[in-house]
Amino acid sequence: MSTGSHRGFTLLEAILALAILGPALVAAAGLQLHAQQLNLRVAERQRLVSLALARLEELRALPFDAAALQIRGGELEHETTEAWVDEEGAWILEEDLEPGQNARYLLRIRVRQFNIDGLRADGFSFTIGDRLPGGTSAHDVHLKEVRVRAESTPAGGALRRHDVVSLRWLRAI
Repeated sequence: MSTGSHRGFTLLEAILALAILGPALVAAAGLQLHAQQLNLRVAERQRLVSLALARLEELRALPFDAAALQIRGGELEHETTEAWVDEEGAWILEEDLEPGQNARYLLRIRVRQFNIDGLRADGFSFTIGDRLPGGTSAHDVHLKEVRVRAESTPAGGALRRHDVVSLRWLRAI
């Protein structure tokens, strides 16, 4: 029998290799899990942006005096909230949700109206006192602000975060 070189690793060498590589593999697995969670959050955020943009485009297609862009007499803004219910496969008004129904997403739509005299020097801002109440003569309403806010809700599962996307659009006559 020859006492020359032996092939393979000793038990001590294998244990030492696992002690070095083990924590690195655990860290890599943790990074992979974090990356997957981040991808889910980005996908959810993109979904919210898509929902808000779609609703904003629908509102942009309406005439300036459309019912959805009107404010009731005496009020300073009009706000509606719609809920996406998976079981229905459609948007319904939040107040029409039945007990036990969970909304996956909410769309909050706010309309305010202004006279061009209320526009600040920066061309984009107003103060609260500048808003015109509903019932104001159409001749005096020069500008409408439409804000669409899309929100995710925890109804989609325990790992879902509450996320919000808000888009604002100024429409002049």
